Amino acid sequence: MSWGKFEIGNVKPSSKNADFFKFTTGEHLIRIASNIQFEKIHWIEKMPFECTGDKNCKYCRTGDKPKNQYKFIVINRADDLAETMTCGQQFAEAIEEIAISINKDTKGEYSLFDFDIKAKKSGTGMDTKYSASVPIGAKPIKFTSEEIEMINNLKSIKTEEKEDKKLYDEFDGVE
Repeated sequence: MSWGKFEIGNVKPSSKNADFFKFTTGEHLIRIASNIQFEKIHWIEKMPFECTGDKNCKYCRTGDKPKNQYKFIVINRADDLAETMTCGQQFAEAIEEIAISINKDTKGEYSLFDFDIKAKKSGTGMDTKYSASVPIGAKPIKFTSEEIEMINNLKSIKTEEKEDKKLYDEFDGVE
């Protein structure tokens, strides 16, 4: 799954020491501020554990099937804070459809990262539905210097991966 390339940098969200976006019932205005990161997660007694994806995964060996999870950084417009958002396949695919549509409609001039997105959660339990759309009349907007600073501060605490693997590129300045 790809939403395009996040042009300001290559920020990857993490679970460690992160501020998480709480996807409550209703509509939320968000701005996607990183590339998407895919992982498989085992949920054991309401706690997430990353699947190693190989025959040595102790959770897979017990018969537990991992769930697909997608993770990315958003600017939550309710409080204008950078937060890590996790979601399942349904919402990730809705975002991907928006990314494709924006690229097609603007002939590549703009991308998903140039617009705020209206994210909606409705229903409960197995009847929960997620959707996403670009608000009617939305205009492309650039990240502010304050938003870039928040994103950089959020990503600076992300160090879960192996040390020899470069995770992040620094953000460039604001135009």
